[in-house]
Amino acid sequence: MQNDRDRTALIENTEFYRLTGQKTLEKLGSSEKGLSRKTADRVRSRYGSNEIAADVTVPRWMLFLKQFRDLLVLVLIAAGIISFVIGSYRDGMVMFVIVIINAIIGFIQEYKAGRILDSLKELIKSPARVMVDGELAEVPQRLLVPGDVVEIDAGDKLPADVRLIESFDFRTVEFSLTGESMPQEKHTNSIKDRCIISDQENMAFMGTTVATGSATGVVVRTGMLTEMGKIASMTQETAAIKSPLQRELGNLARWLTGIVVILSIGLFGIAYWQGFPLVTSMILALGVAVASVPQALPAQVTVALTAASKRLAERKAVVKNLPSVETLGSTTVICTDKTGTLTKNEMTATNVWFNGSEYRLTGIGYKPEGGMIDADGTELTEEQIEEIEIMMDAGTMASNAEIHAPDEDHKSWYPVGDPTEAALVAMSTKLGTRSSEEDEENPELHEFPFDSERKRMSSVRQFGDRIELAMKGAPDSVLAISKYIYRNGKAVPMTDEDRKRIRAVNEEYSDKALRVLAIAFRPL
Repeated sequence: MQNDRDRTALIENTEFYRLTGQKTLEKLGSSEKGLSRKTADRVRSRYGSNEIAADVTVPRWMLFLKQFRDLLVLVLIAAGIISFVIGSYRDGMVMFVIVIINAIIGFIQEYKAGRILDSLKELIKSPARVMVDGELAEVPQRLLVPGDVVEIDAGDKLPADVRLIESFDFRTVEFSLTGESMPQEKHTNSIKDRCIISDQENMAFMGTTVATGSATGVVVRTGMLTEMGKIASMTQETAAIKSPLQRELGNLARWLTGIVVILSIGLFGIAYWQGFPLVTSMILALGVAVASVPQALPAQVTVALTAASKRLAERKAVVKNLPSVETLGSTTVICTDKTGTLTKNEMTATNVWFNGSEYRLTGIGYKPEGGMIDADGTELTEEQIEEIEIMMDAGTMASNAEIHAPDEDHKSWYPVGDPTEAALVAMSTKLGTRSSEEDEENPELHEFPFDSERKRMSSVRQFGDRIELAMKGAPDSVLAISKYIYRNGKAVPMTDEDRKRIRAVNEEYSDKALRVLAIAFRPL
């Protein structure tokens, strides 16, 4: 038992990114051959399954009863009871019907929202390729334990927090964890200084995806000990606070209750003082009290919030509690660090500058629907598209991403790899200049991966009996090594005027908040 506690403290407190890969394996009692399943089962008995723990599930009956806790609803229930006491059965029945309908509407909305939020947990689940006694095997994500050695390729989701021990051109998309929309380049070197998650470049985290490359790593944290698990823990610890609408309705109910009680007591006293019988005076006072309660208000509020919640759902925003809809309407300031936190992490090619002319692309996202139009809004002819295909081919050949049609896990077209590269592939597919067999017909002989110093990526391809190099990158970087420019079907020497024009276009697009890429190629 003491060893288990020591091991737990080791997992929680060790900064694995500051250790070498070999030292990490030793601390976890593992090796490059991985753990045996017998050892893994023993470790799992201490840490549990590699799953994000969900909130305590609220029973349906309790969720239904929750709809009756608002003070205004309680006042309405009390008014209904009083109606029955004084013999006004019709009014009492109407009030109870309103209360029940209001509860049913609220229950259905919150139950549906809860089901949607539960389904979101599936986003972080994926199988894992694990080394078991030196042999590669596929293991369910929930069975992973610290010390397992996993292999990861482009398009995979990280099944746990992993310390990388081998990598090749490995980049991950961590926007779900850090809000950073650009793929993060990873390496295997240890980091001397303490740093935040986004700077831990030798770590890959649960729930993020692989944009490019491949890697081997050792699992260092699983389940609620992962960075994603820590976020889940914080969300479960948040205190419930009332929305502005709930506070206002509560104030209204309190004021209304106080006024009605004072008014009823006053009327009862006046009626009895004027000689009315005791029962008659009581009926008069209770009748005025019941009439003062706004019977339809709770239902009207619930219906209005439900309609607003439905409109938000149509725009892919899930509201778990109905009063939260009104809270959004009361928001005056939203603080966010970068656009990657707010956007869909989806790139679309919108503008092309080619052969001295500017063109615009139609269509949004990765769905290969749309076309290219010129400055006058006219669709390009097949001859014009054939001419521009030389640039399209170079752009897609210097990309590793793919786009795929909707399937069981994706409701729309989706990318595998770098979102920017996927946008180039989608652009070429829209125009019909890219085929599914293109990579097989023109195999890659060598790749020069993108790095922060060169700011460009190149791919050497076999085109029949010739070899060509395709390149894409930052305009200044590509322009610095380019000597020729494509003009009217020929490669002509690039002049200072050409460079000035290209830089002007780059600045124009940058001013429009567009991400600008330059594309080039050369025969070898």
